[in-house]
Amino acid sequence: RFSGIPFDADHPYEYREAKRVLQLALDELLQNKHLRRLGIDPSQRGRPKITGKASSSVWDCLTLKNAVAKKFTEAPHLTMSIRQRGHVLVMVTIPNGVRTSIRRNMIHMGQRRFCDIILGIATDLTKRLKKAKEAKPWMDVVQRHFLTQGSNGIEDARLEYDLRTALGRNEGRKKAGDRVKNQPEWLDATYEAWSKKRSNLQIGVGAIFPFNCAVLHTREALRYFAETWLACETLIGAALGR
Repeated sequence: RFSGIPFDADHPYEYREAKRVLQLALDELLQNKHLRRLGIDPSQRGRPKITGKASSSVWDCLTLKNAVAKKFTEAPHLTMSIRQRGHVLVMVTIPNGVRTSIRRNMIHMGQRRFCDIILGIATDLTKRLKKAKEAKPWMDVVQRHFLTQGSNGIEDARLEYDLRTALGRNEGRKKAGDRVKNQPEWLDATYEAWSKKRSNLQIGVGAIFPFNCAVLHTREALRYFAETWLACETLIGAALGR
């Protein structure tokens, strides 16, 4: 049974333990009845084999039955990553290799609708994560290239930011001591990069849970992971043309 993410200042990240904990968490989340409405496929996980012992993170994902894709890299999927940098990322990932219809849906929605969807997610996540102190709504945009098929990707660019930077002055900032400043240009840049991409580029929308987030070390973390994906339901629907 999953009992929380064990890593903190006194218990540093270790790959094999991170892999074991990740598998336990996703095995339980596969049975989450609330996630069924997103269309998760309880019969399979995304990666057929988790590799990358030498890397600084370990990740896996849940796939969506209604995405109609032969491989999880052809459609949005629900990703969880435990990183040596000291946090867990829980994201809806729009991968580089999505089918043409999904890419078309993402572009044709236009910048205004894209931004409105993400703003809605940011506001919803702020509410859902209110009791998970230190957790933040998060965007992760990365460009990679690969030297050989099957090799680890080499990062060419990465844009990471707190999604509350796109909210208005008084929206989504209820936590004491929160001093996030409004800078919506990061969100604009995300749409611009995706709509005009000429590289291996993927985007992820969700939340970041630092290792010092108390709820992360308990079974209650599973609920917050599920809540993160549920908050992104509108993005999944728009990408799939629903």
